[in-house]
Amino acid sequence: MTKGTRHLQLHSVVSLPCSGSFYKLVVALFGVSGGLSFFTLTAMLYYRLSLAGVPVCTVGRLSWAAIPYSIRFFWPYLVDAVRIPYLSRTFGQRKSWGLVTHHISIACFLLVGYINPAENLHLLFSIVLISSFAAAVQDIVSETYRFDVVNVLPINASAPSHTFGFRSGKLFACSVVPYFASKIGWFEIHCIISVVKVLALFLLFFLHEPGNAVRGDRQELPSQCVIRRSIITTIVSAFQKKGVWIFLCVFMIMKAIDVVVGPMETSFIGKIGIPPGDYGKFKGGIGGSISLIGVMLAGPFVRRVSLNCGVMLSAIGLSVAGCLSIVLMHLPLDAPCFNTVFAAIAIVQEFCIAFMMTFSAIYTSAFCEKSDSIYYFSLFSSIGSVGRVTLTYMFSELCHVTGWVVIFLLPLGLCVPLFWLLKRDFSKEQKI
Repeated sequence: MTKGTRHLQLHSVVSLPCSGSFYKLVVALFGVSGGLSFFTLTAMLYYRLSLAGVPVCTVGRLSWAAIPYSIRFFWPYLVDAVRIPYLSRTFGQRKSWGLVTHHISIACFLLVGYINPAENLHLLFSIVLISSFAAAVQDIVSETYRFDVVNVLPINASAPSHTFGFRSGKLFACSVVPYFASKIGWFEIHCIISVVKVLALFLLFFLHEPGNAVRGDRQELPSQCVIRRSIITTIVSAFQKKGVWIFLCVFMIMKAIDVVVGPMETSFIGKIGIPPGDYGKFKGGIGGSISLIGVMLAGPFVRRVSLNCGVMLSAIGLSVAGCLSIVLMHLPLDAPCFNTVFAAIAIVQEFCIAFMMTFSAIYTSAFCEKSDSIYYFSLFSSIGSVGRVTLTYMFSELCHVTGWVVIFLLPLGLCVPLFWLLKRDFSKEQKI
């Protein structure tokens, strides 16, 4: 029996079955782990910095630490071409990268909870920079599993499951984390969340090796072949797809709206001094629960009404929430109606953004082909992520100059080009 055969037999013993229910469960669990990390190291970090009095423009500059995550289009080729000694031979090419970056992510996560971010901005930037690279590779492994390993469901069927898990991670990160952080401290709650990430790491051991990587027999790709296949072939073929330019314009508008209701709104909440307990109760608890309802309703809405109609209704709802944020800005914290307005903003924002992000995932998946789909998905996700980082910085600088009113009116202004672009239902061309 050859060494490669022993690896393959071991792989068939430890791998879990791939039924439809198990498939959706694993996709959702990876989404929970990713959502926990993402929102704790973005939304909660922005909130902590703003609560400590750090200027919004400085908080916006911190978003550049997410650049390694934003350019994750390049990392699948690194993951496929570079072998990790012993681990790649034992566990498989992509899975070994997932195991290593999971450990790095957990270490960075604990460090962010331990340090005082307002007093160690340079150290914080370095830790988040490393963590964003680890998160990008983890996403590659989970997205590869989502696309390549299990073929029991269509590609689009995985979007609601992943989004549900991701929004569940946000619910935990934006409700439980700030509430208990005010009781036991930020480092302690980061330790508790790390347990969830360890469970996701444990699950990774039992999954099939994702993609085309073969255990024990993986051949390294020549660098020129990787460059030709990734940088040239994938980009050219992706941008030749019918309707792709309209899709990208719609996609970037949705990302701009997401920045307003995401990092900018979180910085605003910290700026006006809403305590962590109230943040967790209203924005995280009530709003997060409503966001899960939005994810569950998004799929049936697409089937019964239309995808474009859902995007337009979400944009209108987020514009209403922006106007309510302007009202909240002029209310004192002890005003009788303050909590009511804050709860209304959280409900509308979280429901609509969950709707919109689910639609965004469906749109993106529709432009990915089954063969090498992880490369197409990484390309479109990278474009959106780079846009999000850039817009976060631009909006924070704009807010520093013009104030918060202009920021909260942006979704209303973005509705005009969005509605014009959605007049053409290009989703039908992609058979969504």
